[in-house]
Formats: sequence, structure tokens, C-alpha cells
Amino acid sequence: MPVRLLYGKDAQKAEEFRRIIFLAGTRGGLPKPQPEHLQWPDGFIDDIPVEHVRAFQPALGDDPKRGSSTRRAKTVAARLAQEIESTTGFPAAFGAHDGQPFAIPLDGKHALPIDVRPKQLAEWVLFAVRQKMGKHYDDAQKTILLVDLDWPEMPSSRELKMLGERLAELGCVFKEVWIANAYGDVPQQVPSPTRRP
Repeated sequence: MPVRLLYGKDAQKAEEFRRIIFLAGTRGGLPKPQPEHLQWPDGFIDDIPVEHVRAFQPALGDDPKRGSSTRRAKTVAARLAQEIESTTGFPAAFGAHDGQPFAIPLDGKHALPIDVRPKQLAEWVLFAVRQKMGKHYDDAQKTILLVDLDWPEMPSSRELKMLGERLAELGCVFKEVWIANAYGDVPQQVPSPTRRP
């Protein structure tokens, strides 16, 4: 049987469902993919809708309605890295700091730029939740929001507790908010202020 390669939106949807499967393994329940005729949600655990969102470091002045400029900058940086690789023959490192892309050849002559801003993972999560709340999903109060951090660390228990309080102040409409990353860490549920972690 031939293998079907996924690109663009198909690849994105497949990755979102892989993340939902991972969450179901931690939370419990049976993961189900998004029906093809639906735009929302990204999948289900049992019959509970699950919406997935990537959380990037917001740049100063980012508007949740427009999404993360860091995400857009990383897309530009990936193209710049491909250009460097095709013109120099060296592999390239790429990324974004404060919404600005960078790409450098790994030729031993260039140094990676250092991001001097502190990593405030709670702010990344809050930005992503505000972005999703701005979309006014039907049945959001019955929906699990899975926030996928673009970072190899997870929030501390203190940050999780503070996040629960901040989400309550924000008027978070989602049934549950979980945090995951692509580095194999166990997903963590953001506790509501009335529930002990």
C-alpha cells in the first residue's frame, strides 16, 4: 500500500490529532479525530470536543486577534534558512526573537543570536487562550483547550496555580485547559482556583 505524505493543512491536522492522542493517554478517554466536514473542533476525547492551539512567545505589542508574530517570524526564518542552505551548502539554524526572524549558516563563523527576554511561559499560555477565546467557539464551555508550548520546558506548579487564577480573572470559557509540548513531557492541567492540583 502506498504511503500518503501529508502537507500543509493536512499535516497540521494530523499533528494536532497526535497531540490529542497524547493528551488522552494522560487524561484518560478515547481520542477521536475531527470529522472531515467540520472545521472545529480539532478532535474529541470520548465525546468532549478538544481544540488545539500552539503557544509561542508573544512579542511586545502582539494582539491576540492577529496571533503571534513570533509564529509568523518562524515561518519567514524557515524560508531564510532554506535559502542559506541552498546558496552556501551549510545547514542553517533559524528561529525568532521578539517577533523578528533570524537564520544563520552553521559554518563556525556565525554565532546564534541570544534571546535576552525571560521565558514567561504563563504569558505564552494566556496569550494563546485569549486568542482562542476571541474566536467565540460554540460550546466552548464544554471544550478542552490543549495549549501546545513552543518550548522544551513546562510551567512549574507555582506557575500553573497562578495560571489558573489568571484564567479565572480573564473569564476563561473552556471546560479544561491543558498544557503540553512537543518534547515528550506529560501534559499538565491548569487547575481552576477552586480545585487543588
